[in-house]
Amino acid sequence: MWRAGSSSGSGSGDGDATASASRPMPTAAATVANLYEDRIKAKKSLGQNFMMDDTILRDIVAAAAVPELQLVHGDAVKAKRVKVVANLPYNITKELLQLLLPLGGLVSDLHLMLQHEAGERLTERTPGGREYRFRISRFKYDPVPGVDGALVTFALRPPGARLQVPSEQALMELVDKAFSERRKKMRNSLSPLYSSEEFRGAP
Repeated sequence: MWRAGSSSGSGSGDGDATASASRPMPTAAATVANLYEDRIKAKKSLGQNFMMDDTILRDIVAAAAVPELQLVHGDAVKAKRVKVVANLPYNITKELLQLLLPLGGLVSDLHLMLQHEAGERLTERTPGGREYRFRISRFKYDPVPGVDGALVTFALRPPGARLQVPSEQALMELVDKAFSERRKKMRNSLSPLYSSEEFRGAP
C-alpha cells in the first residue's frame, strides 16, 4: 500500500487522508503511461529509462530490506542513517558513486540499478561490502537501452570504521586517475598528480 503523510492543505479532510493512505500503489506501466499522457518522456540525453516490471521492483525493495514506503517531505541531510535505492542513469554512475560512497555517516547502504558490465566490474574479486544481486534485462525498461542492467548493493562504513586518510577527496582523485586509462602503467597514469621524486619516496 502507498503510505502517505497527512496533508495540511486546504479542503483536505480526514476522509480524504484515509482514502489516500489506502489507495493501492499504481503499477509501473500505469505510472509510465500517466507520464506519457502528461507529455513527460524519458530523455536520452540524460540517460533516463523507466522500469516497467513490477516484479523486478518488488525484488529490488526486498533486496534492500525496505519494510514499507513512506513519503517524507524534508531535508535528507538531516535524516539519520538512510538507505539509497535508485535507478541511476548509466552515464553518471561514476560521479554518483564518488559522491555517495564517502557518506557512510548518513547512508547505511546503497541499492543501485547500474549497467550490467559496470556491476560485474565493481563487485568482481572485491572482499566484502559489495554484492551483485541480479541481472535485469534491457527489455524491462522503457525506452529500451542498449545494454542489460543489474542491481548492486554497497554496504557503507561510518567514518569511524573507515581507514583514515588526510583527504577523502584527494583519495578519490587518486583512485580515479589510477584506473582511468587502460593498458597504461599506473606510474604513467599518476604522473600528472605526483612527481618522480614523490614516486621514489613513496612506501
